[in-house]
Amino acid sequence: MTRQRYISDELTHFVGRTLPDDDRYGLLLKILQEGLLLAGGPEGRATENGTAVRIDRGRRLSSNEMINPDMVCFCDIPVSDFAIHTETYGRFGVAFSKGYLVGEKGAAPVHYVPRGLRTGGHTGEWTFDKMGERVERLRGTNDLLLTSIELHVWSFLKFFDSSKAEDDPDNYYMEREWRTLTNIKFRIEDVERIILPREYGRRFRAAVPSYVGQVTFVR
Repeated sequence: MTRQRYISDELTHFVGRTLPDDDRYGLLLKILQEGLLLAGGPEGRATENGTAVRIDRGRRLSSNEMINPDMVCFCDIPVSDFAIHTETYGRFGVAFSKGYLVGEKGAAPVHYVPRGLRTGGHTGEWTFDKMGERVERLRGTNDLLLTSIELHVWSFLKFFDSSKAEDDPDNYYMEREWRTLTNIKFRIEDVERIILPREYGRRFRAAVPSYVGQVTFVR
């Protein structure tokens, strides 16, 4: 167990960001019954052993829109600090131990780059955009290296505005995001915690009697 409160032993995936609560609850049950989190959601193209990355070469790397991998996103946030996150992503989630997701599912943290960062007289955005242009020149000469960079480096970059308030949706740093670029197939006993509003607690216990792990109620 960690001794510091600003990270967690668990990584939590919140479901149904754009849905009303009853639909979020239904989606959570579906995920648990199927034992499957789909990279990229229902429209994603990734598999348990492979991934899919869409690349818009007309965009800059620092726009967060050039590299678009199918992924499953998690937050590394302690339960006691869920409030800011649930205000944006909803109150229904499923959590796994960090060790399980890292060791068996390939989860890794996002590397955050603050906009306006100065490096050698240039902004961090300029520096990364130039790196992106130079790496792109490898196309056709070293595609294996190019693919590795796109998958294992670019797909885990996120540029953010550090001047924004901590509850501003554009201050992505507060999400403390981790990602996997594959679907996650799991068993109910792999789940460490379920997050949902108290009013759904009784229904949940009746619907998923095989789940004996932790249930955390959020407002």
